[in-house]
Amino acid sequence: MSRIFISYRRHDSESTTFLLVDHIVARFGKEMVFFDLGSIEPGEDFTKIMRSRLGSCEIFVVVIGKNAFLRRQPQDLADADWFVSEIEEALRRGVPVVPVLVNGAKPLAASKLPHQIRTLANIQALAISSTHFDYDITRLVGVLEKRLTSTKWVISSKAADAIQPTPDQWYYVMSRGTNLAIDVADESRDDGASACLWNAPGGVENQLWKFILGNGGYYHVVAKHSGECLVCESKTLDGSLLVQHPWSGAPNQEWRVEPAATGSYRLIARHSGLCLDRDFLSFGTRVRRWVFEPPSFFSEGGNRLLAASMR
Repeated sequence: MSRIFISYRRHDSESTTFLLVDHIVARFGKEMVFFDLGSIEPGEDFTKIMRSRLGSCEIFVVVIGKNAFLRRQPQDLADADWFVSEIEEALRRGVPVVPVLVNGAKPLAASKLPHQIRTLANIQALAISSTHFDYDITRLVGVLEKRLTSTKWVISSKAADAIQPTPDQWYYVMSRGTNLAIDVADESRDDGASACLWNAPGGVENQLWKFILGNGGYYHVVAKHSGECLVCESKTLDGSLLVQHPWSGAPNQEWRVEPAATGSYRLIARHSGLCLDRDFLSFGTRVRRWVFEPPSFFSEGGNRLLAASMR
């Protein structure tokens, strides 16, 4: 499911938006990004798909050039205007909105906006200039990374089919919409080596994990290359880093696999009741243990959950 929705007006910023989309897709993957010309196939219902993707996205990027809100008729821009309607819906849903100013566009003034989206002027915009493009696009990607950090882990037998893990199966634990998996850094076999995210499947055993069922329905999660278990480094603190250690039966080595939305699963530490998370979507990011978000944080269909893949 697309998590980043890109909105733009074709007569205003089409070519620049294409360039931005190329960089965003290169960073997050095509399946993470909804962009009308690249995400809707011939013969599909444009209106239905646009509404569906807008209703399930987690961050809304609106690209604004000099003529984005230029009135082409004497009357105000109509409600049927898709560009305005998309912004209005994102604001109504409370989706994080990132205005991106391109082609010399100036900061927004509420008086120049259609009445139904005038609150857009209150949101800090990010400007992309041709003279500082690389720097500006890096800033934009960083903003998107931070907005997408409130996610959880799941396990599935394929990219879409979630199951309870079985003891004779090795798994990749991957972020849905990316090709990043939990990896023991540098293929280390040392006690205390850190768990991070890395490109997968890489055909390496430090990305393969076995879930071995123990008492009370909890699993210990064993790395294939080392035989050591996934462990919370701290036994009490939110945000503690994950490392590998030999199995000792300690509660901070045990994990519950809890069903979540849309056939996915959360991995919950026994000793704390906290679940797996990570700081950013990038190579080498340390995997951490965080407290759950309240149930209302998750939108219908579980699209805020990161799916994991098993092979």
